[in-house]
Amino acid sequence: MTCHNNPGLAVAVVKDGQVLLSKGYGVTDLDSQQPVTTDTQFQIASLTKAFTAALLATVLDEEPGYVTSYTTGVGDVIVHTQDKEVGGDGEEPGGGSAKVDFAFNNSLRTIYATLEDLLAHRTGIPRNNYIRLATDHNRQNLPPRLKYLPNAGGFRDSFYYSDLMYALAAYVTQLLGNKPWEDLMREKVLTPLGMSRTTFISDVDFSRSDVATAYVLEHGHLEKASIDFIRHWGSNVGSGNIFSTANDMTQWMRMLLNGGKDTSGSRVLDQSVLDAVFKPSNALPPPSYAADYRRPTIPETFSSDTYGLGWRLGYYKGYKMAYHSGSTWGYRAFLTLLPDMNVGTFSVMTGSDVNYRFRTALHTYLADLALGDTPFINSSTICTFPDPWKSDSTHRQRRAANTVQAETSAVSDEEWEYDVTWRERRSAGAVRSARAASIPLSNHEGVFRHGAYGDLRVLVNASCGCLEIVYGIGQWRLEHKTGLTYEGRWVKGPPTINKDFAFLANGQEVYGVEALEFETSKVPVFYRQATRDQGLIG
Repeated sequence: MTCHNNPGLAVAVVKDGQVLLSKGYGVTDLDSQQPVTTDTQFQIASLTKAFTAALLATVLDEEPGYVTSYTTGVGDVIVHTQDKEVGGDGEEPGGGSAKVDFAFNNSLRTIYATLEDLLAHRTGIPRNNYIRLATDHNRQNLPPRLKYLPNAGGFRDSFYYSDLMYALAAYVTQLLGNKPWEDLMREKVLTPLGMSRTTFISDVDFSRSDVATAYVLEHGHLEKASIDFIRHWGSNVGSGNIFSTANDMTQWMRMLLNGGKDTSGSRVLDQSVLDAVFKPSNALPPPSYAADYRRPTIPETFSSDTYGLGWRLGYYKGYKMAYHSGSTWGYRAFLTLLPDMNVGTFSVMTGSDVNYRFRTALHTYLADLALGDTPFINSSTICTFPDPWKSDSTHRQRRAANTVQAETSAVSDEEWEYDVTWRERRSAGAVRSARAASIPLSNHEGVFRHGAYGDLRVLVNASCGCLEIVYGIGQWRLEHKTGLTYEGRWVKGPPTINKDFAFLANGQEVYGVEALEFETSKVPVFYRQATRDQGLIG
C-alpha cells in the first residue's frame, strides 16, 4: 500500500459460498489515523455498473407486458412509461405525465438503440464525461441533451465506454419501476442481500470515521479531494455512485457465483439475468498496456476480450473470468469472478492506481491463493509490477503517477487513456498564429452554449489581466499557449483538472470556444449567445 500511495484498502475473497478473507488495511484518513475495517465505506465507482444492469433486468421483468430482455428499445420503454415519470436527484417521485424529450443524434440510434446497446457501450457515442461538471446535470435532463452528442464510432460495431449511457439506463429503470433508482436498488438488490452498509453518494456522511476519505495525487503528494466535488461528480447515477464495504461485497459476489441466490438459498436475481449480463455483447479493443498483463511479459495471462453488461470478460490462467474496475477521484476498486472455480475477489482503496497495476497484481495474488496455487506475485513484486518481468515499466509508472494528468487520465478510465500525441497534434495544427494577442481580452467575454453541455462563461479577471472560463462547478485561469489556444489552469481545490481550450474567431470577433479535452474524439464547441449577460445553464 505504501509503495502505491494508497492510505486505505479493503479486501474480500470468497470461495464455494464461504468468506475466505474480509479485511481492512491502512487508515480511513491520514489525519485521524482511524483504521480501515471490513465495514468502512468506500466509493466503488464503476463496479456500480453491474448493479445497474442487474436491477434494470429485474425491474423490466416485473413490468406488465414486458419480458426480461435487454433487447427492448430504449425509445420503446420511454414511450411505454410516459405516464410514469418519477423524480430523483432529491425530487419526490411522481413527475406527472410530461412527455420525455428523448433522441440520439440520428434516427438509426433513436429508433433501434436497445438497453443492451447502452449497457454494452455499443452506441458509438464517446464518453463526454466532463458534462458532469454542469451544475444541472442529472438523470432528468440527460435524455433531451443526447441528440447534441455526435457519434465517433459506428452503431454496434465500436466500443465507446460511456457513463452517460449508464445514467440513461438508470433513468429508464426508474421510469419502469415508478420510483427513484436508489429506492429500487435498495428494494430489489441491497436489502434482499443484507447489504445494509451499502449506500449512495447522495446519502454518504463524509464526516463519519467509517467513511474512507478520498485522496488524489497532486504533484506527487496525496491531497484530500473536495467533498463537494466528489459528491457532485458522483451524482451521475447508475455509473458509479454506490458506496460499499468489504463485508457487503462478499454478499454480492456469493450471490453472483450462486446462480442469483443468497446464502440462505433465496433467489435475488433470476438465472436469465445472470446469463445475459455475463454473455459477451461487445468486443473490447486492447489498451496500450495490455501486454503488461499477459504472457510472455508476465508469468500468467490476465485478459479481457469482450464486454458483457457491466462486466469485462476474459481469462485468468485459462479460467473463465468476469471482472470490472472502478476508478473515480480518490477511489479505486476492482472485482473479479472465476465462476467455474466459484471464486470471487474484491478490493477497494483510496489514492491512485495508474493503469490498474496495483489492483491487477493484488487480484492475481488473491486468486492464486483461493485456487490453491503458488502466487507469482510477492511482497516485493506487488510494488514493482509488472517489473521485474518488464524492466522499463517502473520508471514510466512512477513518472506518470507523479503528474496531475496521470491522475486525470486514470480517473477518466475505464477504457480511455490520455492521448499526449493527440494533444501535440491539436496544438501544432491549430492555425493559431500570434493573432490571439491582437484580439482584446474583452472580445472574448460572454456566454457560449453547447446543446448538450449547456453554457460556458468566459470572463476577464482584472486582477491578473487574464481570461477565465467557468463551466458548471469548474473554473480555469487561461495561460496562452499558441495562437488562440490556451491552457486552462484549475483554480479550485483538489482534484486539479487542467484542460486546454481554443477560441474561434472571425477577425476580431470571437464566436466560439472549443473545450479541447472535454472529449478528444469529438471536441465540443460552445457558440456565443447573442445576450452576453444571460444566466448559466451549467
